Order: sequence, then C-alpha cells, then structure tokens
Amino acid sequence: TLSIAQKYEAEDARVRVFHQDNAGVSAARNHALREAKGEYITFLDSDDWLEDDAVESLLILAENYPNKFIVSEIYDVSFDPQNSNIFRRIIRTKVHKLRVFTIEEVFYATPDIITLNIPAKLLRLDIIRQHNIRFEEGLRYGEDQLFMFEYLAKTNGLVFLNKPLVNILSRQSSAVHVPYLLRGNDHVDPIKIMINHPAMNDNPQNSPAVQKAIRMRFCRALMFRISNTIKGNGSYEAIKSLQRESKDYAHEYLASDKVSFIRKLDFFCAMYLPVPLAKLSVK
Repeated sequence: TLSIAQKYEAEDARVRVFHQDNAGVSAARNHALREAKGEYITFLDSDDWLEDDAVESLLILAENYPNKFIVSEIYDVSFDPQNSNIFRRIIRTKVHKLRVFTIEEVFYATPDIITLNIPAKLLRLDIIRQHNIRFEEGLRYGEDQLFMFEYLAKTNGLVFLNKPLVNILSRQSSAVHVPYLLRGNDHVDPIKIMINHPAMNDNPQNSPAVQKAIRMRFCRALMFRISNTIKGNGSYEAIKSLQRESKDYAHEYLASDKVSFIRKLDFFCAMYLPVPLAKLSVK
C-alpha cells in the first residue's frame, strides 16, 4: 500500500504521503491533523471506500450550511461468506430527507445521526486546531465518537445528508464488534464523558437543555449496554452494576416528554426488574 501511495505522490503534487510505525488509529489520525493543509478534512479507513461524488457533495453542503457539522448517510457493506466477490449494501439510517439539527436535537435523534464511524463527515480544520480537538491515543474504543462530540460542541448544529457517500465494510474481526464486556480499560463511554465535559459548557448554544439531552442519550446507551451484557451472558453483578448506574438518571428519563412511551417501558424493564426478569424482558 505504501509503495502504491508513493507512486501517486510522485505523479501528483497534491498528494502527500506520510508513514509512521503502527501506533494505533488515533495516532495516525492525529498525524494527519497536524499535516493537513486544507480548509476541510475527512477520514477514510483502509477497508472502506467513497462514492465518486462524496467530497463534492459534502463540500456543497458545507458551503450552504456554514459552521454546521456536515454528515452524510452511509452504506453498510457485508460480503457473502460463500463468495467474497459478492457483497450487499444496506443504507444505515434510512432518513428520507436532508435534515438540520440543533446540538440538542442531535442527542435526541433516532436513529443516531452521529454514528460510531468517523467517515462520512466533513470537518473544518480551523475549528479542530482552534480548540485543540484530538483523538485520545491509547484507546481502542469510543475515541472516534468522543472526538465527534467535542467537535459538535464547537459548531451551531448538524446537517445530515440523506445520500450514502461512504461504504463501510463490516468485518466480525474489527474492533467495533468486540463485546463490550471484553473491551477492558482501553474503552471510554463518550456519552458519559460529555455530560460534564468542558467542551459542552463554553459554547453559549450549549444550554441546560443540551446537557439534559446528553443525559437522555446516556440512558439510551445504558439500555444498549445492558442488552449486550445480557445477550453476551454477562454476570449477575455486571447487570446489577448497570442497573445501579442508571438510577442517577432514571427519574429524569422516565419523566421526559421527548422520550417515547415504548422507550420508557424498555428502560424500566431493563433497569428496574430483578435480574432474571430483566434478562427475560431483553430477550
């Protein structure tokens, strides 16, 4: 790959290639942030690919919506296990029109508009450098979402283009497919960190309503974690620990007029029932 990239560099002055010893994806992305010279930056992982008009479409959106976080729809790609030459593509969120969100609305959005993937986003380099936003090196999980939330906090909202521009290859061996219980200490919960993160407190647009929206999003994250813990045959104590953690936010979540009755019922069953019944309700 390096020699191929260097061939393009030799043929086209716009292409610059940098090489470093493997220090993880965050170190590689931070290296790119230091070296980048453009007005915007976008990321693409090695096993994913862009649609032909991806950059053009993102740039047009950025020009029409200044100071917004620019995000596009994604194709989730999987290969036929019997024939690696055959693949299928599924549109991830199936949002039917271009949508503009305030920062508060992003955290309530369903399906989640800010996904776990860093591709399909166009970022302004001046915002990143002015606020020294960086990927947390040494973390294997959650570092990209934490980066995106910190960036979002320095904008005035998000624009979501309902057109898939990036193909994300799904592999069972990838980091994102490692069960939550096996991730160990190199994992962060980006939603929980953002509840009291300084980035969310020094933007006048980030009102108490935004802080509440983040707490509501964290409750959804807790439901996802308890569901995965149960499906992964997690221990009784692991489930009880998640149930205890939820109680700091449960009253506010169950009283919210922006959370549907079904989600409240899911939350109540997962977090308040005795562990055997919680397992039954999740399954």
